[in-house]
Amino acid sequence: MTNSPEPTIVTFSTPTVHCGSCLANISDALDPLEGIVSTETDLDSKSVKVAFDPHLIDATKIAALIGDAGYDVAGITG
Repeated sequence: MTNSPEPTIVTFSTPTVHCGSCLANISDALDPLEGIVSTETDLDSKSVKVAFDPHLIDATKIAALIGDAGYDVAGITG
């Protein structure tokens, strides 16, 4: 029996978000993608925490996808 690897969890600073719709747009862009386990958005901290399978997608690609959705990524931690 093969166990799934633990997801990698990274937080993206998204300073250009200003409302719940902005964060929903980011979640909608990421959630359907293969390798994304979960997204957790926080308007107060203007950040998006993403859990993902590093064998299928990486933080650089996720940051690019956030940018493609129209939002800046000012930093990545985790």
